[in-house]
Amino acid sequence: APYDPARPAPETLRALLDAAVAARAEGGERVGVLLSGGLDSSTIACLLRDQRKALGAPPLPVFSMMFREPQRSNERRHLDAVLATGGFAPTVLELDGYAPLQDFGGLLVATGGPSLSPNLACMREVVAAARARGVEVLLDGHGGDEVVSHGYGLLDELAARGDWLTLLGEARGAADNYGRSRFALARRVALRAGARRRDARIIARLLTPFDREAVPDAERPPAHLLSRDFLAESRLAERLRAAPRPEAAGGEAEQHRAVLADPLQPYAFEVHAGFYGAMGVEARYPFWDRKVAEFCLGLPASEKLSRGWSRLVLRRAMAGVVPASVLARRDKLDFTVHLARGLVHHHHEQVMDLVASAASPLAPHVDLARASSLYAKIAANPDAAPGRAVQMIWRAVSLGIWLESGCRAAQIEREAAA
Repeated sequence: APYDPARPAPETLRALLDAAVAARAEGGERVGVLLSGGLDSSTIACLLRDQRKALGAPPLPVFSMMFREPQRSNERRHLDAVLATGGFAPTVLELDGYAPLQDFGGLLVATGGPSLSPNLACMREVVAAARARGVEVLLDGHGGDEVVSHGYGLLDELAARGDWLTLLGEARGAADNYGRSRFALARRVALRAGARRRDARIIARLLTPFDREAVPDAERPPAHLLSRDFLAESRLAERLRAAPRPEAAGGEAEQHRAVLADPLQPYAFEVHAGFYGAMGVEARYPFWDRKVAEFCLGLPASEKLSRGWSRLVLRRAMAGVVPASVLARRDKLDFTVHLARGLVHHHHEQVMDLVASAASPLAPHVDLARASSLYAKIAANPDAAPGRAVQMIWRAVSLGIWLESGCRAAQIEREAAA
């Protein structure tokens, strides 16, 4: 949609989101909200709560999962801040110590095979609790990041202009959001601009000593776990080089469009549809409202990222609706430590059979020596395991279980449906 600087963007976005939430709560079904304490889910919950209050409806059912340990993954204070505003009927499940591979075959059948989202394993308990409460529709905050956009394309716009000091300041929001070094992020942006600007190449070299993500090779997780034969047969490296990358699309407008057009978006909806459908609940996504997406696509980068604050337009839109402590969050909850703990404490033998046994169904596809070495490091200290390493093992294990039983179960399911 065309950007009108005369109309305050936060007010417009708030009205559009309010209408999007109302539209997805219509129909007479019993509606609940998945509430984490993050900005997206809190926005949906607080808007729907206020709509229900105006109609004299009962408190809004909200469903949450919490982890008490370690403290860095405890969102309880943010959740409590939202619940303290009133108008909610909360169900909060504490899932410390959950077993991510429990009843995993059923999850594979529901999602049609291995998925990129390990969080679905723990979400099952939350969605099951909602279904037990009679909820038929759950509003899900999925899409808030992609539709509103963090505005990080502004960094590339600043690099294209050679405004390096401003770039360093703006990189702070992205760095805090993903637990990265802003110098590392600024260096990567400078490297992308290096093909067009000589000063960008100089800046990239100057920032290298400050890139605290540059870990020694001995401590760095491998680039992948795929076997050499499988790589050659699939021509995967060649295909990846040809694949477009949103961050290389240009400035904010181009990057935002590229993110929304990425095949990962429909893929995520397919996985979610299978997951929620198997649980007997329909999920709806207010952030993916067409008018909301069109409006956000039309906003300049300065409305999304300013002084290190990403998704600024949404933070401003929800002022007075969502608690200030939630609006001020820069971090995102990382489930990596719980996934690593669950694999090691509950499924160690199963994981070892898949990543270290010559009889593993993964043998034609995965470099088992590399996979078993990586898993050994995770098992030695799951709380300190790098997120990328845990994800790689998770995906390998998911594939192994699917090859053993999941794909056959999915085929039976498809034939039965046909």
